[in-house]
Amino acid sequence: MFELDGPESHLPHQLEVHTLTQDIIVIDDTQTISANEAVTSLKRVTMAARGERRVVVVAGPVDFSGDSDYDNLQAFAAVMVRLNVSQVFAVGPQARAIAVSVGLEGSWDGESHHCPDVDQAYDEVRAFIRPGDVVLIMGTTSDSLYPILQSLMEEFG
Repeated sequence: MFELDGPESHLPHQLEVHTLTQDIIVIDDTQTISANEAVTSLKRVTMAARGERRVVVVAGPVDFSGDSDYDNLQAFAAVMVRLNVSQVFAVGPQARAIAVSVGLEGSWDGESHHCPDVDQAYDEVRAFIRPGDVVLIMGTTSDSLYPILQSLMEEFG
């Protein structure tokens, strides 16, 4: 069973964990928009995966207007690399900088990818994931990523 450790009080919302067929775990974090919230979610998910599962992140643009240590693009990208996220799919024109920054922080072997829209992102995520993966779908400051979550649940539900 996949259990998220850590205090819920650090997040303004609950992460919804869905176990699908082929032991694929999809985590609904579509409520997150700030970098600090996203990093908290990332830490919880990668700790729960504990190197036993690949972690795939699907992220839209993030709000970097706060005052946390992660409220800049470079720090946000660095934490994804340091937490050993297997693949980052940055979705939408405004999220392209996330994919580029993850690449600049040491992910030079294709572990970050930009998808121009939700439809292409779903197709690429679907082609990439395999049994046992954890897919964290992070919120966005623009177009909703919820359709990706819905489509994965319909296909693998």
